[in-house]
Amino acid sequence: MLVQGLLAAVAAAGISLGVFWKRIKTLFGKAPRPARENEGDRG
Repeated sequence: MLVQGLLAAVAAAGISLGVFWKRIKTLFGKAPRPARENEGDRG
């Protein structure tokens, strides 16, 4: 019964990650860099 409960918890965590993956990615991702005016003028 303990193994079944652990498997259910892992399955629930996997489904939750799948549903909220985009939100989690933006939460832990880098903040977008501000656009610079002369970014194309390099040398």
